[in-house]
Amino acid sequence: MSINKYLNKHLPLNFDLSNKIFVITGANSGIGYELAKLFANYNATIVFACRNKEKASNAINNLKKIYMNAKFAYLYLDQNSLESVDEFVNQLFLLYPNFDSLILNAGILFADPDSKTKDGFYLVNGTNFIAIYYLVNKLNQLIVSSSVSYKHKIIFQGSFMTMFSKYKKGALSNKNSHSFKTYNISKLGAESIFYNFVKNNSNTNVVYALAEPGACKSNIYHNLNKILIPIADLFMSVFFHSTEKGALPAFMLAANPNIKNGDILIPRGILSLSGFPKKGKVRKKVKRNYLTILNEAEDLLNSKYNL
Repeated sequence: MSINKYLNKHLPLNFDLSNKIFVITGANSGIGYELAKLFANYNATIVFACRNKEKASNAINNLKKIYMNAKFAYLYLDQNSLESVDEFVNQLFLLYPNFDSLILNAGILFADPDSKTKDGFYLVNGTNFIAIYYLVNKLNQLIVSSSVSYKHKIIFQGSFMTMFSKYKKGALSNKNSHSFKTYNISKLGAESIFYNFVKNNSNTNVVYALAEPGACKSNIYHNLNKILIPIADLFMSVFFHSTEKGALPAFMLAANPNIKNGDILIPRGILSLSGFPKKGKVRKKVKRNYLTILNEAEDLLNSKYNL
């Protein structure tokens, strides 16, 4: 089945998102860009939440030529800096208090082992997990205290790699950012944030959902050794599905007006590596570890900030 046939089958006739605002972190490339294309195809307003304004502007200009009825905007967000996260959350709620969905898509796979965020966290866990934890906590506080009654969706991008993660207390302080182990722990952390907020959410103005894109060819591995990139390209082209298909779980969650708190969509293939979306469940590993890993994140944050 083609992606167009899938969408025509699962979306209402004349489906339209003209009055909806979707905010996508890391929207200038990879899965984020494919998400932007999907929303633009249904005339939505898409806010690119990205670090690099030039790349975001180029992506927006490319989409404007194709999707005449969609609207585009840009917000600066650098998950390498909690100060930037603070500013992003404030600007988001100031400029788009009625945003429909925030899709937490941005992330990195590898980094130099000694590289750290501007706040002193090792880069992969700092970017993929701690910054998101900080962001969602700040955003949730604004939603709870807001006088605007509007149902928001916060959609986490998880990963099938979570099933391979081996978390032990202290792992967030591991400087070995150039390993799959560190990336796996960061995605376990992201899915733990999702599970924690689902369990404790009593606010009818927000729902939390999780999408896993599966194994898809994206640019997340751009920090690999240059010698390995062609090998990774070849391997992904053979065994992985497209970034457009990888974007479908998050898109279908965001586009669904009847989404429920705790909904999960994952690829339907073996080990959830590929295929069209199906309903998923919280992994047992997340349920076992979420409190420990979130407590460690809070300890790290409280050493620098009052979360």
